[in-house]
Amino acid sequence: MGKYDIDQFRVSVIIPVYNAAKFVTKSVESAVHLKEVGEILLIEDNSPDNALEICLQLQKMYDKVRLFRHPNGENRGAGASRNLGISYAQYDYIAFLDADDWYLPNRFDYARSVYSLDKFDVLMEKSITDSSKYIYQLKDESTFSALLRMGRGTIATNAITIKRSILKPPFLFNEDLRLNQDTDLWLKLSLYCNVITNFNSDPVSVVRIHANNRITKSKFEDKYKFRHNLLRLYVFNRHVSFSNQLYIIKRFTVIALAINKYRITKLFA
Repeated sequence: MGKYDIDQFRVSVIIPVYNAAKFVTKSVESAVHLKEVGEILLIEDNSPDNALEICLQLQKMYDKVRLFRHPNGENRGAGASRNLGISYAQYDYIAFLDADDWYLPNRFDYARSVYSLDKFDVLMEKSITDSSKYIYQLKDESTFSALLRMGRGTIATNAITIKRSILKPPFLFNEDLRLNQDTDLWLKLSLYCNVITNFNSDPVSVVRIHANNRITKSKFEDKYKFRHNLLRLYVFNRHVSFSNQLYIIKRFTVIALAINKYRITKLFA
């Protein structure tokens, strides 16, 4: 007999919206009809297209949809937008969905089944690209090691479900990082929280690949900042294995040398 009634399992779905007017309706409609979804929080991030207009329409169409913006309608980035959504979320579990991606009908089937046993703080599952050419999943017994060594693109934000009660400092998205805020948070959670994975079942979400994905706009300096953050957090950390600490130092050294070469080249160009 489970500890909790699975029919009581409800999730707040947070969708940051930036430059996604063409896609956000499909994203919302993939989630709004799922019985496990209690609410959808759209965080409009001063998008240059007509995404705000579409979001307002979706809020009128569906009772589950709530729309928020940053103070003064500022653009703050995906991490800050997700944090804002977390602050307004009303249900015990939180999931994320990028505005250009979508959930599959089985999105919360496994989460609902393990919820009844109060078994997890964080659940990581499998996603697939819209071309079905790439599957986002981890392939290592240690979640922290897999995230650290496999890097970006190992796990999709759309396929993670988290207890709302643990999403508070330091377990929020790092707004000082322009990119990799998601990997940064997953690493922290995998080291300090009860993380379970389900990569043996079917994918639960689809990642759309297109030219306007924020990740394609990565800058050299952003990679350096992310690696420096790993160095600060995990070297001389008793929870991190010696081999992983050496790996962090090695990767930081490589990017530090590369960025110094890049800066010198620019200086004398």
